[in-house]
Amino acid sequence: MLRAFRSELWTRFHALPESKRYAETQAEGQTILDRANAIAGFLFEPGQEVWLADCDIHYVDELRRASKALPGVSSPLRFEFSSDESEYFEEQTRVEVFAAKTVWGPGRFDELLSEIAEDRERAVWFDPVSGRVFAPYDGGFDIVLEDSRMVPEVETEFRQWMSASDSKL
Repeated sequence: MLRAFRSELWTRFHALPESKRYAETQAEGQTILDRANAIAGFLFEPGQEVWLADCDIHYVDELRRASKALPGVSSPLRFEFSSDESEYFEEQTRVEVFAAKTVWGPGRFDELLSEIAEDRERAVWFDPVSGRVFAPYDGGFDIVLEDSRMVPEVETEFRQWMSASDSKL
């Protein structure tokens, strides 16, 4: 969805060589973490305050959670919204978001990043001041920058982790 709304500020990087989606070895798992921390390190300084938003998508009749543990966060805020059928959801769904301010640090969120890489969690980190977004997923990392002139810079920095396709997918 990020690329649909902010395409001029968006780019994508793959988590593993040759667009491989999931790690099969401990070394591949470490590659994913190394890449995640390098890309997030381009976006955020160590010790920088950012927001972490953990998102869960459910069908409307599934059980709601009162809270969720997030790394480095004591009491996340809980938001919920529903969506009828749309281009993103095939049927009515409920999206739960648990969000809180936290501090970015390399390696600090490795456990959560590993869960995301295995498609067991969904989360994004963002800086509300600059508008920068780090959105890892199972297979890679979407980012949004505050200025379209910065996109070529980050793409040059991490060129070897990009798709060969012009679509960047």
